[in-house]
Amino acid sequence: MKRKLIMLLMLNILFGCQPGTGEFDPPPIQEIPDPVMTSDLLTQIQDQVFTPICAECHSGSQASAGLRLESVELAYEFLVSVTASGNQDFQRVVPDDPDNSYLVLKVEGDPRAGARMPLGRAALSGENIQLIRRWIEQGALPAESSQSLTKVLAVSSVTNQIDIEFSQPINTETVTKENILVFENIGNEKFLLSPTDYSLKQVDRKIIGLTMKNQQQNKSFSLIINHPATSGLLDKKGRLLDGDDDQLEGGEYEYKF
Repeated sequence: MKRKLIMLLMLNILFGCQPGTGEFDPPPIQEIPDPVMTSDLLTQIQDQVFTPICAECHSGSQASAGLRLESVELAYEFLVSVTASGNQDFQRVVPDDPDNSYLVLKVEGDPRAGARMPLGRAALSGENIQLIRRWIEQGALPAESSQSLTKVLAVSSVTNQIDIEFSQPINTETVTKENILVFENIGNEKFLLSPTDYSLKQVDRKIIGLTMKNQQQNKSFSLIINHPATSGLLDKKGRLLDGDDDQLEGGEYEYKF
């Protein structure tokens, strides 16, 4: 009983200070705002910069420097990991690296990027430049609102090395020899190669490298993605690759070499 009385007395002393002194007030609860998602940043950039300012010159089939910025889908496709036409030592946007992204150099007026953009208009505000920097620092991911499906943009082949470039980042867990098959073409027939005949490597988030082993001359091969017997290649949003470019998920993609 005495112990309870002592505890009550201590509590009265502790909380009996004059109101407003704050001496024993609990610390105020600070609301921590939710972090802005990378995809939201690209949407903000599109709404605040690309659409009202840049798309005047950078849109359509005749877009200046071949750079289209009239939608978040096109902005992502034409910016991220794309070599800059004005200085091929740089990529337009290097994920995680704004200081070496040509887009940032352009809007900040770096002499390595030539004339500052937007050309003939006031420079972008510091706020908008920082918005672009933050998007790149956080990975330069595509917009969440983007409905554009992932497809194969280009395939380059040098001797026994093939690089497959996609329009959006690929889910690395699905980059397997079960989903990316290689066949030898003999006449009208296709014969599946052993997984030991080639290797796969994710070069970056949008490029997969395939290396043939002991490839013989005068032979024809087919690289097939989304073969009906496989589960298919997924992008970072969990969507199947649009292999046949029909604006629908799925569909077989084939490249002969």
